This record gives sequence, structure tokens and C-alpha cells, in this order.
Amino acid sequence: MAGSVEIVEKQDEFTLEINAQASMLMIPKVIGKAYEDLKKFMKQKGIPCEAPPFVKYVNFSWDESTGGNKFLGFFKMFTKKWDMQIGFPVKNDTPGEGSIKSGKILYGKYIQTLHKGSYQKVGSTYKILMAYMKENNLKVRNECMETYLNDPKITKKEDLQTLVVIPLS
Repeated sequence: MAGSVEIVEKQDEFTLEINAQASMLMIPKVIGKAYEDLKKFMKQKGIPCEAPPFVKYVNFSWDESTGGNKFLGFFKMFTKKWDMQIGFPVKNDTPGEGSIKSGKILYGKYIQTLHKGSYQKVGSTYKILMAYMKENNLKVRNECMETYLNDPKITKKEDLQTLVVIPLS
């Protein structure tokens, strides 16, 4: 279930992140491992975890997501490898090590809405955002970001909150 859609302006935000690729079925496992590696690194370096974690999905086409054969689109969604930047916002530009890289969430305008409920149902929230983009003739970059506002280990599925954000171009 999605909240209202709004256009917001974000400032540059430093991050520590891990680049990864995974099929739809492997995404939860890959994200979980990346978060554990990032938390361990941040703890070792004394870097406070000041904001909720995110996953930025990059290098995909909104045009492919919104048109064409629905069955083929559904099949592609589950078989393709999703390019992800998995991370945590941090206070300063902080160097990483190994697979952990310094990154940024860039300044700019974004559309966003709050998804409430299971991660498996976030697709319905993306449909709302895509309809909003189309109705308002908005041009967006080929990426989106999900910020996970509570912990699925201690939060019931129906109470999970995910901020879904898409950068405008």
C-alpha cells in the first residue's frame, strides 16, 4: 500500500555501499549479506550508522517496465540480473575498503512515496509512481532507490515501511 506521491529535493548525501548483481529471487540474500558486511566495516572503523539502509537499483529502463507484453515483462523481471548499490548514508565522505566503496546520493529532485507492507508487494507502489510519472509527463533517470525504514527481523510484514524514491532527470 502506497502513500501519496510527492516531489522532493534532496541534498548530496555521502554513503558507504557495495555494488552487487542478483536475480529477483536472490536479492534478499545478497542485500542481507551486504548489510552485514557494511555494518561490520562501520563498527570496525567507528563510523556511526545514522540513517536507514538503502538499495539503489541502477541501469534499467523504465520504458521496458511500463509497456509491452505483460507476461514477457514478468518473466524478464524474475530472470534478469538487477544492478544494485546497497548501502548506508554516512556523515562524511568516507573511504571504503575492498568491495565497500565510498558513494553519494546526488542532489536533485525526486518523486517519492511510502510503501507500507511486505517487500514482495512493493511492485504495486512502483505502478502508482509510474502512473504519476506518466500523468505529469516527468522524465526520470534509469534508477530508483528504496530506503528501509524499519527492520524486517523485528517488524511484522504488514508494518514494514519502505520509502521508494525515483530521481527526476
